[in-house]
Amino acid sequence: MLRHFWGISQGQYRYSPKIKTYLAAEIHCSSRSPLQVHVDGKPVGELPIMLKVLKHALKVIVPQDGSLPAAGNLL
Repeated sequence: MLRHFWGISQGQYRYSPKIKTYLAAEIHCSSRSPLQVHVDGKPVGELPIMLKVLKHALKVIVPQDGSLPAAGNLL
């Protein structure tokens, strides 16, 4: 899964030609009918919702050479 995430984040991997990636600092989501919003599998409210990226909120540790471990060998 880490390999898939890394490839997607670098724009090098797509699950389907129908999937597109975009860069944004915030996203506004809305719908014509009420839809429940889930974050990490937990309900957090209904649409409309504004999602914002918090800079430096996620710390990621990677090797200095940028290589990634093989799947199943993360530790």
